Amino acid sequence: MTRTQQLLADDLRGTLPRLRYDQFMRLGWKVLVPGSLLWILTIFAIRTWRNSEGGDLTALLFVIGIVLGVVLLVAFLVPDRAQPESVVELASDYPVPPLDLVVPTRARHRIAGRTDLPAVDRDRASGGR
Repeated sequence: MTRTQQLLADDLRGTLPRLRYDQFMRLGWKVLVPGSLLWILTIFAIRTWRNSEGGDLTALLFVIGIVLGVVLLVAFLVPDRAQPESVVELASDYPVPPLDLVVPTRARHRIAGRTDLPAVDRDRASGGR
């Protein structure tokens, strides 16, 4: 590989998202397979229309475009089925934090202005002033 090709490959690898195996499978089954089947049906319809010497090809392409647009719109608007919440099986006895852990925000301490401390502690907190 030349230096330019290597830089391009590194740039693409660093900028494109990394997908897990299950994400690739979902993309394939939910997007690519239905899209390719629609593409095959579209090509079949266009060739049948041409061979039957039917009407205007532009009108056919316009109708097919509208139908494909409606199918895609419905496909994107229909929500996925809700997946049942799975229980995480721990692989060992090592302590693991809960998956829904919420980290509390850091409290801002204002020790110098506190009035609930006794006078001796207040002097220590303010540096003996």
